[in-house]
Amino acid sequence: MADNDQQERTDVSAAPIPRTWHWQRVGRPEAQGAAEGAGAITVRNPALAPVPSPMAFVRDDGRGLWMITQRNVLDWEWSFLDVEFDEAVGAVPLNEKGDQTRPYIFARSGENLWCEWYANAKWTWSRQGAPPGATLTVGCRVGALTITPERGGIERPCAVVLSKERDVWAQWWDGARWNWTALGSPPGTSIAWTFGAVAVTDPATGGQRLHVYANGGDSDLWRAVSDLRSSATWTNLGRPAPVIIGQVGMVAARGGDRPDERIYAFVIDTSGGLQVHVSDAAGDRWEDAGAPPTWANLGLGAAALQPVAQGAFQPAALVTDFDNQVWACTPRGGWAWYPLGNPTGGVIIDQIGAAVVEPDPKITRTHVFLRTREGDVYDAWYG
Repeated sequence: MADNDQQERTDVSAAPIPRTWHWQRVGRPEAQGAAEGAGAITVRNPALAPVPSPMAFVRDDGRGLWMITQRNVLDWEWSFLDVEFDEAVGAVPLNEKGDQTRPYIFARSGENLWCEWYANAKWTWSRQGAPPGATLTVGCRVGALTITPERGGIERPCAVVLSKERDVWAQWWDGARWNWTALGSPPGTSIAWTFGAVAVTDPATGGQRLHVYANGGDSDLWRAVSDLRSSATWTNLGRPAPVIIGQVGMVAARGGDRPDERIYAFVIDTSGGLQVHVSDAAGDRWEDAGAPPTWANLGLGAAALQPVAQGAFQPAALVTDFDNQVWACTPRGGWAWYPLGNPTGGVIIDQIGAAVVEPDPKITRTHVFLRTREGDVYDAWYG
């Protein structure tokens, strides 16, 4: 059994608890530290967890894949899935009938995409291959998601990767077979780095479209949109006035009286501030979110929060400052910064993934799994 000793324990079953940030130590893989995050999901499957729970996946120092499951509010269980890979792409929960979430974990091993998926009470490790005429190598990760291309249709798992040739590709399941769709690259420039991918509902069709964000060699932000059955349309979203030096993450938020999805892409500028690209029914725009008191140093990803029970979800960007303290930036009229601190005793270096869990129909908890340089995993959860 892995190290499950809990520090900074919080009894989340006690009531009332103000909706704020809490910390909990999750532990580390046996004998080896967590070397890379492979994603986080919400699982609804009695065979994997007794109640709806957050689940995270990490690669250890020996290339092995581990699953982390919350068995109750204080204890985490580590399970080795007996596969090895070189680079994570992401994890998604495919929601089937009833309480039957089917997790998919996508990863690169060598020059091929692989997938670990759960069905019929067992895990299966399958070789997905490489995009036709392209090569996968270090730095291929863009992200993974579920997408419903047709109105009222079935969710499909989808992995998005960047090839060695600097083109974006999507692999997705159409219900009968796996397909590769070439999304290409922005016209007139190459891709410097990617932000991630989200599924966004098309008001005209009711189906979801894949949106991929990337920073171009021209220093502009670009967005690719595809229905997965045809090539992508790339749109230049421009750049903020300050120079972009790093990414934080992206998230789509929806709820309350706002029927449309709003997509947020967060970046760090040269002054240590946060710049936000917002896309919604009103169009595309850049917003200056300011900076924490000691400036933003490293992006830790983004997540969706529900500040008020049954209310709208809001985005939160997480960063560390130059003292390795964690800060969250969320919209409260304007953009506001909230200190989360750093109770880990280590150096926080990246996000493993985020998952929104609904333990009660009236409320949600957002779990953001963070990894330290020392190989430990922590859960910074909001609820």
